[in-house]
Amino acid sequence: MMRCLAEIAAKGVKTDKGFKEIHIGQAAKALTKLVGYNVTTTQVTNHLRKWKIRYQRIEKLRRLSGALWDDDQKMIVLEDQHYLGHTQDTPKDAEFLNTPLVNYEYMEACFANKLATGKFAMGSNEPLGKPIEVESLEKPIDLEGGETNGEGFVQGEIPINFGVHGLGATTPSPSGSTNNKRGSGF
Repeated sequence: MMRCLAEIAAKGVKTDKGFKEIHIGQAAKALTKLVGYNVTTTQVTNHLRKWKIRYQRIEKLRRLSGALWDDDQKMIVLEDQHYLGHTQDTPKDAEFLNTPLVNYEYMEACFANKLATGKFAMGSNEPLGKPIEVESLEKPIDLEGGETNGEGFVQGEIPINFGVHGLGATTPSPSGSTNNKRGSGF
């Protein structure tokens, strides 16, 4: 099942929510042919959920302090002391540590870019982005010239007469004609 779904994921047809029902059906048919009895799409979906949970646990263990990753054997390696300490606290993790991980390549192909890991999370005291530049007719932003010197950053009200010069862009007409139902100039 994992091999079939990994091949589907490699084709690039997997959505951001996971696999489409048609692809799960294809995996169910391939499994039915392989094992000799009927496998339903519900069974494949449940099995896929189980494998995703396994992959999440593996990725969590890979980020452990002191854990090393052996890419040749697809294995999370811990020193003996660290291994004993960790498995005493969480004995369920022992099956993933210091042993080669079966089907890891297929799990990675199916789930690697779909996990929320918190890797890019920002703290509450960090700014959410960079200031945007707003231009006016007096200070156009030159998109062809490279870096800007920081002039024109938002500092108060945004002027109505703004536009982009360069790279084939056009400036909006000062007449203010718009197709917006609210009649706003923006």
